[in-house]
Amino acid sequence: MSKPGLHDQVPYTYADYVQWEESERWELLDGVPFMMASPTPEHQEILLRLASAFHTHLSGSRCTPHVGPLDLTFEEDDQTRTVVQPDLFVMCGTYGRSQRIVGIPVLVIEILSPSTASIDFVRKMNIYQRVGVEEYWIVDPALKLKFDSWGPLMGW
Repeated sequence: MSKPGLHDQVPYTYADYVQWEESERWELLDGVPFMMASPTPEHQEILLRLASAFHTHLSGSRCTPHVGPLDLTFEEDDQTRTVVQPDLFVMCGTYGRSQRIVGIPVLVIEILSPSTASIDFVRKMNIYQRVGVEEYWIVDPALKLKFDSWGPLMGW
């Protein structure tokens, strides 16, 4: 397996992405690869609490929460240039779910870390708005609060 190099030609696609080292976590944002650091224990504790609450709340509904790392693309095409691994996202109705989840989530939650803050607040936020994600939450463990970037607060 390979991985993206500093001097390789970009933009990359999902077809390229699936060839990279499985021992490393990557996201592909508009064709640009970003290596992801391992989460902290605090990050994982917050994620566990959120996932548990959403699993309980959505039980029996047409919506399902998914927890990263899990590949999410917004279209089935292997030439898509965006592959994200949100911390938590909610899919409703019918969507693709083979090697990855394919579709537009109704909710995406990202838990900030120092290494991802600018990506979550700018790059990912722009992508999620562009593809039509209904609600986007950014949770900041350091401030003990949630930035509700947009959305009706689970109006779906």
